[in-house]
Amino acid sequence: MPDPFAINRVHKDDIENAAQSAFLHPIIRRFCGGALICEHHVIEDLASEWVEEIHIQPLLKFLQEQLTTESVELLSSDVSMTNACS
Repeated sequence: MPDPFAINRVHKDDIENAAQSAFLHPIIRRFCGGALICEHHVIEDLASEWVEEIHIQPLLKFLQEQLTTESVELLSSDVSMTNACS
């Protein structure tokens, strides 16, 4: 029987290619209605812990960018917060 871990994997330091990971990893998606607006793949962790800086910092950057983008768009429009999709 072949070894299931003997495949080419995305290296832990290759956060730009986290979406190509063949292993279990968190994916954070932003939707507006039913439309996918943006997503972030947290780089894989074979222990499934995702507690190292290589996992946390890119996620914080993604969340900050999404929150900043939404805040700027809301402040510059007449759309109420309950109906806003950006």
